[in-house]
Amino acid sequence: MTHLLATVTVPLVTAFDREGRPDPEGVARLLGHVAEGGISSLMLLGSNGEGVAVETAEVGPYVAAVRERWARLAGPSGKVLVAVSGPATRQTLARARAALDAGADALVVNAPYYFRHTDEELLDHYGRVDALGGRWIAYNIPRYTGNPLGPQLVGHLAALEHCAGVKDSGGDPAVLAGFVAHAADRPGFAVSQGAESAMVDGLLAGAVGITPGLANLAPGPCVSLLTAVQDGDEPAARDRQSALDRLAALHTIRPGVAATKAALALLGLLDGPAAVPAAPFRPYTPDENARLSALLHASAELLPGGR
Repeated sequence: MTHLLATVTVPLVTAFDREGRPDPEGVARLLGHVAEGGISSLMLLGSNGEGVAVETAEVGPYVAAVRERWARLAGPSGKVLVAVSGPATRQTLARARAALDAGADALVVNAPYYFRHTDEELLDHYGRVDALGGRWIAYNIPRYTGNPLGPQLVGHLAALEHCAGVKDSGGDPAVLAGFVAHAADRPGFAVSQGAESAMVDGLLAGAVGITPGLANLAPGPCVSLLTAVQDGDEPAARDRQSALDRLAALHTIRPGVAATKAALALLGLLDGPAAVPAAPFRPYTPDENARLSALLHASAELLPGGR
């Protein structure tokens, strides 16, 4: 059976309504776009999805609504993973239960944020998640949590009953190699590369899939990069990586989710409140949008409609 992570997983942006509540209808066109690009797996409410801006009580209804729409678009192969970010174990567990009750195929669980924790404390945290009984993926994103997941800790996590793998957005090749070594020792445990600039390198190092934010904009090219690596065509994969790196320059204007949402608005995939990042982020200014439009035009071959 193909592993849950052995694919391109889109860390989907979250649309919000005028009151700042997550709005599943706001991502309808975007879901159709990524499905047409060959995507079967979504990750909701991660860093790219502004998950920490979503209240715990809003998680279940939002996940259920997006999952229902995604099932119609992606069919039986469609999967919905849900990131459950919390500053401490209690909040993480509440979000995890809500996501599982709403039909999430797996949880994506980062370390708690704000306070710094020992590896022993982090192992306790993940053990409580494992006790819920649903499949889950560890999520290493230390620039946001301040709590890196190292290879030694992930080795302990991989031994937990319901841990299916790790998504690594840390960007350290040595750490990724340590995660891959654990995957080699445990059937059913796998690694997804979350660092966009190192997708090919991560796959060649042993990651089975990728989770690039750029897949919101250019799902097809991300799928073709993965396919090229799987087919052993490294030159084609490197060419695709270079093209996607040029598109990733949109983050040199003003980085982060505001850039992605502004690009999706220019492409006609988000509009109105759905294209506005959660406060205190500010939308792009007219000058930033003009620079972004020129950058998107230079990457037209990767984008819908050949923009």
